[in-house]
Amino acid sequence: MVLRARSYGCIRVFLILSLLLLAVKVAAYLQGWHLEEVVLLFAIDGLFAASYAWWMWLRLDYLASPLQFLTNACVVLFMVQSIDHEG
Repeated sequence: MVLRARSYGCIRVFLILSLLLLAVKVAAYLQGWHLEEVVLLFAIDGLFAASYAWWMWLRLDYLASPLQFLTNACVVLFMVQSIDHEG
């Protein structure tokens, strides 16, 4: 019972975090900020612009490569599982 409550709590936290990051992405899009302009965002005054530029820099430099590796590994595992069910 306690484990189930913790699991649901963890799912809620990730859902709220995902929705928050989606809202930030939509707000940045509506401001006309795009991924190619991350360096230019550091020059804009304001907490939102600086936070968004920092998040984009973090995503590009530190998170993109491990997430791409994880995605590729999941695709390979899915293909192996599909082949395994065929035979």
